[in-house]
Order: sequence, then structure tokens, then C-alpha cells
Amino acid sequence: MDYFLILENACEALANKQYEVALPLFLEILPLIDGGNLPNSEHLLTILTHIALCYQKLEQYPAALNFYLRIQTIEPQNHANIGNIGVCYQMLNEYKTALTYHELVRAKKPYDAWNLRQMGNCYSEMHIYSKAIALYHESYDLIPDESLTALALGYTYQATGDFQNALSFHQKASALAGKDMWNMRAIGNCYQHLGDYGHAIQAYIEVEKIQTDLWTRDQLAKCYQLIQNYEQAIYWYEETLAVTPPDSTRLEDLAYCYRELQKYDAAIEVYEMLLDIDKQHLDTLKALGFCYQQRAMRGSLGLHTDYYKAIEYYEQSIEIDNTKSYAFEGGAYCYQELDNYKMALKYYKKALVFNPDFTLIHDNMGYCYNQIDKPQDALACFLKSYTLDAHSFWNLSALGKAYFRLGYLEKSKIIYNAIEQEFFDALSEYELLYLGHVYLCTKDYYYAIRHYTNSYKRFEDKDEFLDEFEDDYKYVQQYGISLSEYRQLKIELSVA
Repeated sequence: MDYFLILENACEALANKQYEVALPLFLEILPLIDGGNLPNSEHLLTILTHIALCYQKLEQYPAALNFYLRIQTIEPQNHANIGNIGVCYQMLNEYKTALTYHELVRAKKPYDAWNLRQMGNCYSEMHIYSKAIALYHESYDLIPDESLTALALGYTYQATGDFQNALSFHQKASALAGKDMWNMRAIGNCYQHLGDYGHAIQAYIEVEKIQTDLWTRDQLAKCYQLIQNYEQAIYWYEETLAVTPPDSTRLEDLAYCYRELQKYDAAIEVYEMLLDIDKQHLDTLKALGFCYQQRAMRGSLGLHTDYYKAIEYYEQSIEIDNTKSYAFEGGAYCYQELDNYKMALKYYKKALVFNPDFTLIHDNMGYCYNQIDKPQDALACFLKSYTLDAHSFWNLSALGKAYFRLGYLEKSKIIYNAIEQEFFDALSEYELLYLGHVYLCTKDYYYAIRHYTNSYKRFEDKDEFLDEFEDDYKYVQQYGISLSEYRQLKIELSVA
């Protein structure tokens, strides 16, 4: 083929950015002008430059570098060529060498915005962010409508943890170049780190409009989770899990969202998937114990099988780590609900070793002691709870009841008076019943009848009130109330 025809075809392909077509044509021409029959002075540099550019655009940087270096031997002061040498070294991760060439350009052309940005890129890749930012700002001040420089500033500020400045420059880049997927991801990430999850979600939704992206979907799920929109969080986690193998972190977050929505069936299913990945994962075992326990507590029949499953998982977690109170507390509560009060107390005592000031443990231990007819031990537990928090309604109520049952009427009256004054609107039917007992035994019949009546009204099942009233006589009789008097009162209440 004729030299000039080859050259014409090569230049046309280059103009159309068809570098893979242009490159072999320029390489075919090169021997003809480089030591061949044709004079080389006029075209050699142009052909070498075209070849180097094609190699660079095709990301064949070692080959591009060889040609740029050859050009430098011919034209040592060609600053555009020197800058390209620097870029090739950058692409080969030789940033210090790249900087020596960019410094040569800067010495002659200190206000070359492109070269300043390339120097900033080198320092950024070397994690010398302060120098990178300074150079990017110099470049940006020269050409403030250059989106690549704004982007570089945004990413570098992110790397330093300055998400406010990062956001500002990513937004400028977006205004200059439109909604690019990667830039919108960065905008979302900045908002997320700044705690503005609403705007983060808006940015990530824009990414989804451009292209489906698993990382972005994970961030959407996390942002929705952080604003407690668990339904949406679950949607995005499940969208991701539908197209990628299960990932422990993602499954843990999904299970957490189901837990927060009290969807314990779904949470258990996800946690059991996690156990398939790691059967000894401590947090998963404890979480499964919790979910089975909660499902039992919310079951209309109090599913005993779920309490046993909860205990099974709590005990597995204790085998791995017996230095925390959580699993002991959970196991104790399950045993308590199964009416195995001795085992419950055993577990509560172990929990106290690690969490001695948790009032709920003392309260539950008091309840268990009462159930096995050890009222003095129960009282000791309620007193401990009271010393830890003298203003808790539950602590006061338990202590007042314990005093009453053990015959400390005046102490009981003091506690119940405090409850009545501070928490009257929060009193349950059971507290009102005991207030009635206290007033009855202190011969204040007006208030006794008043509280009994209010208690009776609040019981949905009136027979339950009457049964409770009847059962409590064993405590009331010690204060001199006759059985006939008590049963007459019961009859009056039942027909009131």
C-alpha cells in the first residue's frame, strides 16, 4: 500500500479514536521514515507522537513510555511530551519518578492547570494528601470549570475524612459534568458520613437510576436502617441477596431489621443461615436465643418449645464465652417462664457476677424466690433493687408487696403511699388491688373500697380479680381481718 494512503487511513482512524486500528498503520509507516528511503525529518516526531498516544489510549503504558522517551531524546524541551512521560510513570505506579517529569514542566510552565492536577494525582496516590489538595486547588483556581479537578478534590478530601469539603467539590463536579454514577456514589457517601441519611438516600437512588450497583444497594439498606425505616432496609438487603452469594455482614443487618420489626420468624430464618456459615458465631447464637425467647413471650400460648430452643442457643453461646451476663439473663428468664425457678435462680446468680447492678435481675430473682416460698430471700432481692433505684415504679411495687406479705404493714404502707402519689396514673389492676389491701388492713375502709373498685373495673376477666382477691387472704389475715368480713367484701365488690 502507498505510504500516503496508509498515513491517510491511520490519521482518519486516530481522529475517530479508533486507536487499535490506527496503531498498526502508524507502526507500518515508522520504518519507512525512520532510517528508510523517505526523508525522516518532517514526519518522524509526528508519527512517534501518534504511536505513543495510541499505546497510551490502549493502556499499554510501557510501550507508550518507550516512545515518549524516544521523543524526548529528539526534543528534550517538548513540555507536552514530558508531561505524557510523567502520566505513563503514574499509570505504572512510579509516582516519584512521575513527579520529576511533572516538576520539569512546572519549572517552565508554573500555571499549567493540567500539569498541576497530575502532580496532585501523584501526591494523592502516595497518600500525601496535604500536598495533593494544595496542588489541586492551584489547578482549580486556574480553571474552576474543570470537573476532573473538582472530582479529584472531592475524593482527596474524602480520604482525609473532611466530608463537608468533599461534598462541596463532588457537588461542583456534578454541576459541571452531570450526574455521573461514581460521583453520585461519592455524594451519597459524603452525606452518609455527615449523618444526613435522607440526602444520602436521594443520591444513591440517583445511582440506581443510572446503573444497578450492589455497593450502592448495600448503602441504601444501611441508610434506611439508620433512620429506622426497617421495611425499606429489608427491601434493599433482599434485593442485593437475590443476586449475590450470602454475606455474613449483610445477613446480620437483615436479621437485625427483622428483629426490630418483631418479625421473629424471619429473623430466626436469617440467623440460621448465618449459623450455616459459622456454627460458632457468638453473636448469632445469642441473637437466636433472643428471637426464640421473644417469639415465645409473644405467642398467644407462650410456646414452651421456643423457650427450650432459646435456652439451647443461650447455652451454646455460654460454652464459647461465659464472661458476659446477657446469655445467663436470657436463659434465666426462659427457665422462669417454664416454672423451673431453681434453674432460673442459678442462671440469675451467674448473671449477677457480671452485671451486679441490674435491677431487673434482682426483681426477677425476688419473683422466683417467692414462687418457691422463700419470702425472706425475695425481700432481700427487692431491697437490693430498691437501693439501686429508689424511684423505679417496678422496684417500689415489688418491695411494697414483699413487705405486705411478710407482715411489715407500716413499711408496706409507706412504699404504697409513695407509689400512689408518684405513679397513680400508671398503676395496674394488680397494684390497685394491693393498695386496697394496705388500706383495708390499716382500717381505712373508704380508700380500701375505692381502690378495690378501681382494680375490679380494670380486670377484663372479673373472675380473675375475684380469684386473686380470694388467694390474697393468706396475707391479709395476719392483720386481723376475719375471713367472714373479707368474703363479705368480696361479695359486695362482685355485685357492685
